[in-house]
Amino acid sequence: MERIFNKTALFLTGLILALTAPMVSMASTSTAGTPTHKHSSKSSRHSRHSSSATSTQQTLHHKHHATKSSHHHQHSHHHASHKDSADNAAYAAAIAQPAPAVSSDHSSDSGFFSKFSHFSAEKIVSLADATVHNLRYTHYKLGGNDFDPTRGVYRLDCSAYVDKLLEQANPQAYSTLAEWSRTYKPTTADYYAFFDRLPSDNWRYWHKIAQVSQLEAGDIMVFRYTHRRAGGHVMLVMGKPVPVSPNVFWVNVADSAASGHSDDTRPAHTSGVGIGKLLLQVDPDTQKINSYAWKAGANWKHNISFVMASPENHGDLS
Repeated sequence: MERIFNKTALFLTGLILALTAPMVSMASTSTAGTPTHKHSSKSSRHSRHSSSATSTQQTLHHKHHATKSSHHHQHSHHHASHKDSADNAAYAAAIAQPAPAVSSDHSSDSGFFSKFSHFSAEKIVSLADATVHNLRYTHYKLGGNDFDPTRGVYRLDCSAYVDKLLEQANPQAYSTLAEWSRTYKPTTADYYAFFDRLPSDNWRYWHKIAQVSQLEAGDIMVFRYTHRRAGGHVMLVMGKPVPVSPNVFWVNVADSAASGHSDDTRPAHTSGVGIGKLLLQVDPDTQKINSYAWKAGANWKHNISFVMASPENHGDLS
C-alpha cells in the first residue's frame, strides 16, 4: 500500500513539474524579452529624438537662411528706398528754389527761341546745350516727364528729353511724329518706327539720313535691340561725326541716360541729362551702323539697328 502511495506521489510530482515547466519557460522568455522590447523602445525613442533633432536643426538652418535672406532683402529694399528718398528730396529742393538768372547766350525758355523765325539746327542744339548749362538737378527716370528749363530740373527718360527739345524747337516736325505715332508722347519705339518708314525724300518736316558721315548737329538718331522685343535709345546729335578710322566715328550727343558717355558733362556714377561722346562702327560696304560703344573702353554692342533723321524747317506736306 505504501509502495502504491509513493508511486502515486512521484507521479503527481512529475505531473506538477510537467505542468509548471512551460509556465516557467514562458515567464523566463517574457522576462528576457522585456529588456529587448525596452531596448527597442529606447532605440526608437533615440531614433525619433535624432530625427527630431535633425529636423529641428534643418528648420533652424532654413529659418536662419530665410532670416538672412529676409535681412538682405530688407537691406536692399532699405537701400533702394533710401536712394529714392534722397532723390526725391534733392528733386523737391531743386524745384522749390527760384529760377536762376539766365545768360543771354543760354536761355532755356521761349525768350531764346524768339531769336529764330523758324527752325534751324542751331535752335535745337542751343536748347540742349542750355539744359546742361543751367542744370541744377537731373536724374534718369524711365517714364519720367519733368522738364523745367527755368529751374534747371530734368527728371525723365531719353525719349521724353528728345520730345521736349523737338517740341519746342520744331513744333511742326514734332506734330508730324506725334500724329503718325498716334500719341502725344512718342517713345523710342515710335522714333524708330517713324524714321524707319520715312521716304528717302523730305516728308512733312523730316529728312531721312542713310549714313553716319551725313549726320550734322541737330539730327536725331535712335537704335533698338534686335535680340529682344523691347529696348533702345534716342539721342540728339550735337556735331558732325569725327572719324577715328575709316569705319569708326566719334559722335557727340545730348541725351538722358542712366550713365554718361566719354568726355561727358555728367559726373561719374550719375544719370540724367548730359552731353558726351559715343563710338559708332559702320559696315565698310554699306556704311550702315553695325555696332556701337557707349564710351571709350566699353564693349561693342552688335545686336542693334540704327535709324537717323533730320527735322527740317520745311517739307513736302503731301
